Amino acid sequence: MKIFHRIQYRLLAVILIVVLIPLIGTALYGNWITSSILKEHELDQVANETERTAQQIESFLGDVSDDVLFLAELSSLQSLLQARSEADEAGVAHWRQVAEDDFISFSRQRGIYDQIRYICQDGMEIIRVDSDGMHVYPIPEEELQNKSDRYYFAQAVDLPQGAFFISPLDLNREHGEIETPLQPVIRYATPVFDQDGRRQGIVIVNVLADKFLDLVRNMKKGRNSPVFLVDQDGYYLVHPDKAREWGGPNDLDTGFQLKKDYPEAYTAVLAGEPGELVTDRAFVYAPVHPNPDDPTCFWTLVHDVSLQSLLLPVWEFRYTSIFILILAAVLAVVMAFWLAQNLTEPIRPLKEGVEHLRQGDSHEPVEIKTDDEIGELAHAFNDMAYQLDISQRQRQRLLDRVITAQEDERRLVAYDIHDGLIQRLVGARLQLSNYIRQRQTNTEKAERSLQRANAHLGEAIAEGRQLIEGLRPTLLDDMGLAAAVHKLATQMCDMRDCLLQFESNCDNERFPPSVEMTAYRIAQEALSNVRRHAQTTRLRVEITCSDHTLNLLFQDWGVGFDPASKEGQCQCIGLVSMRERASLIGGQWNVESAPGAGTTVRVSLPLPEPGEESEDQ
Repeated sequence: MKIFHRIQYRLLAVILIVVLIPLIGTALYGNWITSSILKEHELDQVANETERTAQQIESFLGDVSDDVLFLAELSSLQSLLQARSEADEAGVAHWRQVAEDDFISFSRQRGIYDQIRYICQDGMEIIRVDSDGMHVYPIPEEELQNKSDRYYFAQAVDLPQGAFFISPLDLNREHGEIETPLQPVIRYATPVFDQDGRRQGIVIVNVLADKFLDLVRNMKKGRNSPVFLVDQDGYYLVHPDKAREWGGPNDLDTGFQLKKDYPEAYTAVLAGEPGELVTDRAFVYAPVHPNPDDPTCFWTLVHDVSLQSLLLPVWEFRYTSIFILILAAVLAVVMAFWLAQNLTEPIRPLKEGVEHLRQGDSHEPVEIKTDDEIGELAHAFNDMAYQLDISQRQRQRLLDRVITAQEDERRLVAYDIHDGLIQRLVGARLQLSNYIRQRQTNTEKAERSLQRANAHLGEAIAEGRQLIEGLRPTLLDDMGLAAAVHKLATQMCDMRDCLLQFESNCDNERFPPSVEMTAYRIAQEALSNVRRHAQTTRLRVEITCSDHTLNLLFQDWGVGFDPASKEGQCQCIGLVSMRERASLIGGQWNVESAPGAGTTVRVSLPLPEPGEESEDQ
């Protein structure tokens, strides 16, 4: 082709080949890699949302079991049992009214119960408090029913003291018929014993299941993919199509279930383990255990994500990258044409000299020097591309870590608020309610209730201040981990008049910020548990470093507890918080305790290799 006889166009073709082929190849490869990452990221987001919602439901139901045990120990209910055992009719009438008022107050305060009942040993309802979602009211004695033939009474009445029964999640029935409009409930019950240890029936609450089922329904907002909750047999408890809900044989018996709608995913989803299944669509699922002591009983939360919805961010990225690629190609052509012109510009004097020679005019040869400039330009371009690639990778890695750390810290702060401040405020409110009820009849008890409420409020204020300080401990930044933990332990021991034994072999060492903050938070939680629960006069704290591992030990000689019995109780959230914090950075956590034998908490956190530490920083 004659066009390529000219040096200018040959240079233009070479420059376009050198620039456009790597540009297009790099863009296509980067598009493929980034699309895969975006797809995995979207799937991880759905999985995190699904597991987080499952944990929220379990946390909600964990509070219910504590409520049932609390109601069974109400002083007014115990007084009613005593009056019944003594056949004191006047006392029975009085204490029944008092206990009924306590049930009403408790139901109004919690706002999540459809019914709260005390059923005596023969199955007859003695106290029943109902709620329509707006008002709480007692049921008259003449309308109370005998529930001795109901499965929940038969299974709960013979349980040992302190144990509780959890019913299946089903539709509420009145007089044997399903209540309309449909009212899904789950029942928690525990046996009631009088002061002499005699079995006197059960306390049972009907939880308004919509209070936690709405957590599942709200997951659909902002995402065009169905979310549903199924029971162990695959029948829908929550579904976007209301007609498919409650299709089990014990409810509406419509037959709608997961096995019929998704036969390819049925077995994996109902295996009782969280996971993902990607075929022509993606299924993300996580089990929900209403009873943490019984892992064989569960529901499954399922997110059915279409690949079109899952790949929507990928296609948005591809369209954007194609636009950028076309724009870059156009700019490359323009710049290549301009560069070719500038590179051939020094040849023009040579052409003029040849023309003068042809005409017979003598002319000095033209010296052309272009190698140095072209070499410098190529070097500058390669250096710029290399630095830009490093900068982008560092930025992406930093962004991922910031997002992950932010979400994890929010969840841990929620654990801290629930375990401390909220419990103190609830205790204060209950004591103030006792004070209001008792101040006209028993001033001494009323005064004690007021004092206890004041103590709870004081502890809540202290918890709040500690929480604010705990959001960013300046002590850790100023003094390092060992000194900061030593000061925390000293403050706790001074507060409780406790002897402290502190040992450390890394007093002046500093660790990566993630390790220091995790160790400090765990120390805060462990010392807080000692202060609130241990009742010890001696505390041992050790911080040691060995084999790229940071080890922490907290040992007291207090009242101790049975770790298995704490599952599902509110104070177990502190233990869960420590375990979660350690696992976030690949660490291990263990607690050893027994009633009367004290408690020992051990934590091992991995320390990065010197090369890894500098890279992370």
